[in-house]
Amino acid sequence: MILVAIGLTLSSRTKSSDGKLYDMTNSPIQLISQLNGYYYRNPVLAISLTVTIFSFLGIPPLAGFFAKLLVLLAALDKGLIFLTLIGVITSVIGGIYYLGLVKEVFFTVPADRSVVDKITVPAPLALIISVITI
Repeated sequence: MILVAIGLTLSSRTKSSDGKLYDMTNSPIQLISQLNGYYYRNPVLAISLTVTIFSFLGIPPLAGFFAKLLVLLAALDKGLIFLTLIGVITSVIGGIYYLGLVKEVFFTVPADRSVVDKITVPAPLALIISVITI
């Protein structure tokens, strides 16, 4: 649901009535390399994407945690220990890839360094503040 909202926001803010992009700072993302330093270009969407990724990871106060918890507890109640272990292992493997995306968004400097000077809050500090306030 959150991804749909982010997608609709990206789509509505980036295309004019004739289908052309308004500017390159709000263009739709198609490649992981386009996320390099995305926080410096659009902090609100970068933080929204990060919260969504943390929900996919299963960080406790978010909805993804409760979904994974209920699924894994249901599997344990039925005695499917092997399936539960597979679920935990795949969650850890997925988490490694998801944290790589967060690294690209916040800790990689974009190719266009002119947008870096526009943001005054350091990216790691903004990430920590957004996680703590959830």
